[in-house]
Amino acid sequence: MKLTRRKVLIGVVVAVPLLLLGGCVLLSIDEPPPDDSDLAVTRSVVPEEENGFRFVKDLEEPEPVVATDEDGEEETLDPGTPFTEGWNPKVAQEYLDKNPELLECLEKVLSAPRFQVPELAHIGESQEFVFRLRDLAYAVGYRAGLRWKAGVEEDAWRDALALVHLARRMQGGEGEVLVCLIGVSVESTGVRLLRELVLRTKSPDGEVLQLLSELGSRSIEDAGFSLAFKAGHQLLCKMIERMHSGEEFDAQWDDRTMKLWNRLSFTRGLALKPNKSRLLSAQYFRQLVAYRAPWKDKAQPLGPCGELPHVEFTWWPPDNLAGKAILGVMLPTYVACLDVLGQLHAERSTPAVLFALRRYERDRGGLPEKLDDLVPKYLERVPIDPFDARPLKYSREKRVIYSIGPGGQNADGTKEDHSWAIEAPGGK
Repeated sequence: MKLTRRKVLIGVVVAVPLLLLGGCVLLSIDEPPPDDSDLAVTRSVVPEEENGFRFVKDLEEPEPVVATDEDGEEETLDPGTPFTEGWNPKVAQEYLDKNPELLECLEKVLSAPRFQVPELAHIGESQEFVFRLRDLAYAVGYRAGLRWKAGVEEDAWRDALALVHLARRMQGGEGEVLVCLIGVSVESTGVRLLRELVLRTKSPDGEVLQLLSELGSRSIEDAGFSLAFKAGHQLLCKMIERMHSGEEFDAQWDDRTMKLWNRLSFTRGLALKPNKSRLLSAQYFRQLVAYRAPWKDKAQPLGPCGELPHVEFTWWPPDNLAGKAILGVMLPTYVACLDVLGQLHAERSTPAVLFALRRYERDRGGLPEKLDDLVPKYLERVPIDPFDARPLKYSREKRVIYSIGPGGQNADGTKEDHSWAIEAPGGK
């Protein structure tokens, strides 16, 4: 009996390490490289002399407007936003005087045949140029506000449209997601200026309608974001490969952390599988690239109002835990772009709708009961709200038009970010 117990004990002692070793071997096995050739990035060949980006890359950070307070300390002055309470025309003019190269650069960028931003080599690489593009947008907005104040309304309109054209060049510049998102922000600024001008304009209806027709409903960002999502997949997989090999891919990582990771080569093999991670990433980004929302003026169910792309992460068995953790953190940041795009498409339709309501009220002495009453005399059709694939919302009592917003958060039209007043602050 004692011998049997001893044999059992020996068997357990031998079997447990073998089982653990076998489990580790199984967990260390990666899959073959997946076929993600459909997510390869194909960039256009743009000659340097045709690329408007060459004017941006040499821009330096603009000189701010500073003032000295009573204690002799320098303070940076912000011109604010045109048509808002904090707008300071004097500071805006001084800013433009200090940085004339911004507006000069804008003219060159818009007149160039093409616009293509540099290809990103790895996640974490500096993209300082996006901030210079943002500075261009600020300068154009300041000039639009100053031109309106000086009574040169048509030039103010042109500045607002220039922002839209700049934004679309950014969105179509074959850049990474950050470039596209900054482009969306710039276009949103241009559309906001157009809304403010619509509410205050003294120009003839025909001239305003002609200007608004230049805003249009073009969707250059569809192709831009499609390429950006493919680039996101490639960059994310490259980052995981570098982590798996122990290479330092980001200078912001703590040296001690990297040294410890580099020493634990066997643990890296258990916790991080490049090919399995690549497969999960490809499944997700394919959905993003193929994603279509109802801002095509067709009430299709797929869009922010429908199911958003997602990938299921199963934490058991504990295979590729580090890869799943990285993807679980990174991937949701990309799907958030869809809500940003939805907001832009909702905003893009607002200047035309507000101008139609203004003309209706002027001609008939009051606002319509519903937006359908504007069709076809004042509006070709009621725009689609991209967040529920139904017509844009309107409240005669509240004097607002609005989008339902992501997740239906603005169902009552009270959220400022997704609601737009029919009249300018201070009355009609």
